Amino acid sequence: MNLRRLALEGAFWSSAEGWSRQLASLVIFVAVARLLSPAEIGLFAMVVIVLAAVQTVLDEGLNEVLIQREPLDDLHLDSAFWCNVLLTGGVCGALVLAAPLLARLFDEPGLAPLLQVVALAPLLVGLCGVQQALLRRQLRYRLLVVRSLAGIAAGGVVGILLAVQGYGAWALVAQQVVDRAVGAAVLWAGAGWTPRARFSLSHARDLMPYSAFLTATRIVNFCSKHVDRYLVGLLMGPAALGVYTLAYRVHDTLSFLIVQGVANVGMSTFARLQAERERMRRALYAAVELGGLLATPVFLGVSAVASNLVVTFFGEGWRESGTILAVIALLGVPGLVSNFAGAVIRATGSAGLLLALLTASAVANVAVVLVSVQYGLVVISIAILLRNLAFVPVYLWIMRRLIGVRPGDYLACFMPGFLAAAGMAVIVHGVGLVLAPSLTAPAALGVQVAVGLVAYAVLLRLFAPTALARALAVLRHYRQLRSVEA
Repeated sequence: MNLRRLALEGAFWSSAEGWSRQLASLVIFVAVARLLSPAEIGLFAMVVIVLAAVQTVLDEGLNEVLIQREPLDDLHLDSAFWCNVLLTGGVCGALVLAAPLLARLFDEPGLAPLLQVVALAPLLVGLCGVQQALLRRQLRYRLLVVRSLAGIAAGGVVGILLAVQGYGAWALVAQQVVDRAVGAAVLWAGAGWTPRARFSLSHARDLMPYSAFLTATRIVNFCSKHVDRYLVGLLMGPAALGVYTLAYRVHDTLSFLIVQGVANVGMSTFARLQAERERMRRALYAAVELGGLLATPVFLGVSAVASNLVVTFFGEGWRESGTILAVIALLGVPGLVSNFAGAVIRATGSAGLLLALLTASAVANVAVVLVSVQYGLVVISIAILLRNLAFVPVYLWIMRRLIGVRPGDYLACFMPGFLAAAGMAVIVHGVGLVLAPSLTAPAALGVQVAVGLVAYAVLLRLFAPTALARALAVLRHYRQLRSVEA
């Protein structure tokens, strides 16, 4: 099987994993959010902030090195597993002990027991990190889809049942733990690799320098992405954090669905092309063009329909989140650039550069949030958006330095989809303004979505026919590969 076919297969199954996990998780979140108040959702959001910090340390590091490293042998795998055991056990044990202190920091006594139970989730993820890395290295994303579906189904059932019975934030905590437990069982059963009781210090040292950079990078990246939520919870309380978190949850789901799957496969594909920079550039341009055609209409479209979307799915009590979502959804556009830049940086082993970039990003985010937090959630959202847009030239410069990407060529691949999507968003927003006085939110949302689909198709035909033809050719090629395999 050639690299192009592997990449297409990987892209399909990686996207399928992202779609299944994120959509199912969003459905569960929607169901629970209708049963809980913003303050209760905010309490769980505090759990998520701490959980995300722990998983930032445990999910990557050594595991991502296993995807990138050449050569790789069995002793690397076993050594990485036992390092993970030591790391996950220590970090999760520390979380259990630190839970009362964190509860006092947020001034929420009910936070401590939630954190002590949810500490099981990252422990379970860390214990199957090597299996997941091997599947990603081999572009075997199909089993990851099975893992996601099984975990979400089991966790979702438990979470919804507990929410209906009035357990509040505990329902979401239980859903997280059950999801991770079932997912770990699937990976151990199906990945085709189990650890042996052996450890090589020299092999562990082979992985450490790059993994140390990656771990530091993930920590800094976490600070960059979550400092606004942390400060909102700390300075504005759980109710404001609940409103802010709901808007971000929609954006994060869309970002993962549309961008992250392609970026994950891009990192694996680019890593295989480390010595062939011209092929790497061509692969990047193709991914950027396809990502622009698929991602920008979703993010800009969601921004245009944000108010009706939130009211339709979450209820009138969450309308304030719609205003915030209208701004936050636009983060998907600079996010597309940063995700592909990150894939290139990781694939070329330039962890130090990535760490420096993310450190600058984190410092900038802290500054803009501290300045804007006194003005409310909408101003915070606008400040974060402007900060992300300001870093786009930096990402383009980095890709030029690493693999010779010309910013003009990059933007030429990206702009056709963006311009068509921007035109569509203007039309959809105008339709919403016209319909607001006469239709309910669900009815107006339905009309806006229908108009948006038609408008985007027409604008693509008029202004981006070449890019559209190339994207359709890629899809046709993938269908042919699937039929030959069958």
